[in-house]
Amino acid sequence: MQLPNDVVFFSARRAGVAGRKGDTVGTLVCSAFECSVNVRRRPTLAYVGFDLEAERQRRIGVLGENARGFARKVLEG
Repeated sequence: MQLPNDVVFFSARRAGVAGRKGDTVGTLVCSAFECSVNVRRRPTLAYVGFDLEAERQRRIGVLGENARGFARKVLEG
């Protein structure tokens, strides 16, 4: 996938005692948080017969999993 923008490291303090001690969790995101728009762009054709819509849906699902995973790590403390 070609990204139309930069990717940056984003971090957040963990919840609870861990966060108060300075523990953080980080992830890579699109610089202006355009990840949601980017995964919905039409993917490039990888080969004849490639299911473009299935790939787009897969990318949307992976982004959701990554976002939920980041939030879960923050909340776990």
